[in-house]
Amino acid sequence: MGNPLTSSQFMRLLDDRLRKVYVDSFQELPSMVDKLFGVIKSDKAWEEFYGVGAVPDIPAFNGLLEYLSVAPQYYTRIEPKEFAGGIQIERKLLDDDRYDVIKTRQNGLVNSLYRVKKNTAHRHLVMLLVPH
Repeated sequence: MGNPLTSSQFMRLLDDRLRKVYVDSFQELPSMVDKLFGVIKSDKAWEEFYGVGAVPDIPAFNGLLEYLSVAPQYYTRIEPKEFAGGIQIERKLLDDDRYDVIKTRQNGLVNSLYRVKKNTAHRHLVMLLVPH
């Protein structure tokens, strides 16, 4: 069980004297995931990919025909992870919130999911770029 948001944690939100309450004021940069990776939609439990090499360059003819080989390259299976999370809020805090900040906290779950998707994709890119 998580830590519920309680009135004792957010006493300032129960007070009428605040001029303004800033919520999620940090603005994310636009995602580059779609531009960096091939993004596909899927309705399967996993997706599999297989690569076949290209036919190599044809060599100069020297009187004998040279037969070229094509090789398999890679096999990849992608199985998406599941993510889940929730927010638990004390009923009194919902009732007494003077700035409607707590009532909109569920929007933070959507933002959190967006960040997790973006960070997961970028982590794979960093692994490709940084030598191990």
